[in-house]
Amino acid sequence: MRARLAVVTGLVALAAAALPAHAAPKSMTLYFGNTGACGPEVWSLTTTSNEGTECGVIKAGAQGSGLLGTDDYVTAGKKAVGYKLDTKRKLTGTIHIQTLIGATAAGQTPTAPAPVAADITVSVNGIQLGVIKASGVTGPGSLVVPVSLTIPASLKNKPVKAIDVAVKWTEAFWATTVSYSGTTISKLSVPTL
Repeated sequence: MRARLAVVTGLVALAAAALPAHAAPKSMTLYFGNTGACGPEVWSLTTTSNEGTECGVIKAGAQGSGLLGTDDYVTAGKKAVGYKLDTKRKLTGTIHIQTLIGATAAGQTPTAPAPVAADITVSVNGIQLGVIKASGVTGPGSLVVPVSLTIPASLKNKPVKAIDVAVKWTEAFWATTVSYSGTTISKLSVPTL
């Protein structure tokens, strides 16, 4: 009887050791920023926060008309691409929108309340995940835009070549921008394998 109990106990221990441990889901965090001087051609998504100097392009318009435009944030750097997606989970994150009113002597950029609206399109490898419609008032602080998008099965196990977040402004005043510094750091969490 003791011999059988020892054999059964040994088999249970061996089976438990052979089973893989359930690790926490992996993800890649991408931070909004810029790769140098201010301008729409240098907006970026990188693996480190507070990239570049926070800046916004002057905008003035409403209902899609006026001096508005699109700020296009794309992956920059080797670490921001190359991993494979887990399509069973959602791409999530938070985008903070602010209206900047100029720099202070300490280098901080004060913000002001202003109406804002934007259509935010997120794409991976050229495949659109969705469009988020954001609208509200940017101050005091920022307009917080939650991100939660399903990744299509067509991207299953595909290496990420590029992630693009296009912020098409439909209403804005002054230097309205996606915030990427201080307490309002905009970022995405990309589920990986």
